Amino acid sequence: MFRNSVRRFVLFTFLLNALLFSVEIAVAAASNIHFATLPPHAVLPTGAKCAQLVPNSSWEPRPENRQANSAIPTAAELAPFLAQPLNFIDGPPPSDFQTVDGNYTGTTSMIIQWAACKWGMDQNALSAEAYQESTWSAYTTGDFQTMASACLAGNWSGWQVANYCWQSYGITQMKMMSYNAWPMAWDSTSFNLDFRGAYWRACMNGDVQYYYDNVPSAGYPVYPTGTTTQMMWGCMGSWYSGSWYDSNALTYISEIQTLMHTQPWTKLPAGASSSLALLEPANNQTVSGVVPVVISLDQANPKACYACLSIDGVHQTCTPAAGPFTWNTADYVLNGHHAIQVDAYTCSGAGPNYHTAADVTVSN
Repeated sequence: MFRNSVRRFVLFTFLLNALLFSVEIAVAAASNIHFATLPPHAVLPTGAKCAQLVPNSSWEPRPENRQANSAIPTAAELAPFLAQPLNFIDGPPPSDFQTVDGNYTGTTSMIIQWAACKWGMDQNALSAEAYQESTWSAYTTGDFQTMASACLAGNWSGWQVANYCWQSYGITQMKMMSYNAWPMAWDSTSFNLDFRGAYWRACMNGDVQYYYDNVPSAGYPVYPTGTTTQMMWGCMGSWYSGSWYDSNALTYISEIQTLMHTQPWTKLPAGASSSLALLEPANNQTVSGVVPVVISLDQANPKACYACLSIDGVHQTCTPAAGPFTWNTADYVLNGHHAIQVDAYTCSGAGPNYHTAADVTVSN
């Protein structure tokens, strides 16, 4: 009798979650879509279903992501990842990542929405985290290391002949020492965000085993006993700190919440402008050594006082008006795809007002 009651309760819960998700999707489809956080163990849509739900958009503040945004991992690339998604023990089981495939293309914003939909994650939270980690730049590298032992894990060997490596890659800064996801984490925007969503959902569902031993900061729930909101933010903060509601996680959560409020990605200039153009190097050009970065800036529409160079979303330098700039690709730069980005600002300091970029291949 008791077992039958349990079975009926489980079935009821499953059907209720399915109904709630259907209602949410119906409401979203009838209005301006916003994918919101779904509770732990919620019924999730497929990637194919989310591809249908995400509205098409031509808005692209990061046109330099174009190649990464169109890259879908091959079966050969996915095979070692699916066999062993993580490079550490006591994390989520491999089964939590079996639908991670990066099988979607679109603008940067569309891919963020797709991943948020697929994993029941608030799209503004994912947008904010991607901005915090890379300013939405697909080829960002981070976590510089100079010890060979910190540059080899799973299917990844990042050690360079100049005796260094970068451990973290892509729009959400996936750390290769932890995740067996090379080269897709750097090559494919959709895979990077797909994985981030899957890991966040695994955390939401209570599947990160080593969090059970973490002692949270005072006033915060032990893992995984929090409300949906507490779980959402705890799983967000742990991406940075690696722990459950410790001081570093709380700092990161505060930063993401601020970005969710200000939404700086919506203020990025989008589309081509006659006021700013990148003359050298050309898009899709192969470069090496010291690369001149030459721009053309129309100072009358309105007048721009200075321009700033970034590489892969990481600020390099600013100069008055139209430059010039140089980029030394022999200075801790990996061979492969990189984004050269220039933003121009008016004399008031507002902006950036104009953006231009090129996706280039470094070959040294």
